[in-house]
Amino acid sequence: MMSRSALETCILGVYCLFAQDPVSGLRAESLRTGLAAMVELLGDVVPRNLLEESVSKVGTAGRSVGVRDMAKYIDRELGGDGTSKLYGLVYAPTSNYFSHANAGTLIRHVRPDDTLSRKPANPWLRRSPVRVADASVGILAVHLARYESVPAEAFSKYAKAHLARVLPPLLSLLGKRMGKSAGWLPLARILLRARRMRTIMRNPDLTDARRESLARDLFRDVSLALDLDDVPNDAFTPVIDHFIQEIVKAYAGEPES
Repeated sequence: MMSRSALETCILGVYCLFAQDPVSGLRAESLRTGLAAMVELLGDVVPRNLLEESVSKVGTAGRSVGVRDMAKYIDRELGGDGTSKLYGLVYAPTSNYFSHANAGTLIRHVRPDDTLSRKPANPWLRRSPVRVADASVGILAVHLARYESVPAEAFSKYAKAHLARVLPPLLSLLGKRMGKSAGWLPLARILLRARRMRTIMRNPDLTDARRESLARDLFRDVSLALDLDDVPNDAFTPVIDHFIQEIVKAYAGEPES
């Protein structure tokens, strides 16, 4: 939760540096939530229209830009997609698993064998939330430094170093599930096999059909390790086919090294 809050503060801070009039949006949101609280508190004794009139004397109530919209706005200004990716990889999953009461939070109380657990499983690794918080400080510092026209290289290195050591919640969850269902030793064997397969794939004498066959065998074994019996095979087929095509394309004609 604290890591998510740090990332949200970072995105808001960077957005405020680029947006035309961010304070007006924040003020409108503050007045909107304030009005809602006043209606709940005084609605039985003071008509809503009078409360709205009182708030209008201070300013216009309304919704401010959401975190996802802020991320997209920043990327448009910077000409990339880094902030949106960080939102999708970290902010959205942490909201799903830790902030809201929904399927994502409830399923944390279900073990792989479908029995209930009083203690919720942690879908994230312990150090990654700390890395996200540290990276958020570095990212915001980079843009503040550039805004003030002072050197930002040290902050940039700091942010990149922490981002490189963040494992997104979804990957953490899949890794833990594979470790529990298949065991860590079989999982390690699959990883070693994947590394060896890279060398085999570079062999110029290997046909694309053989490359595809090797890739499909690996994905099949990974699927078995995940033990996704409750998910139809067709659900993953398009994604797996895409990855296989990309792998074959990447190694086709590549010289052996």
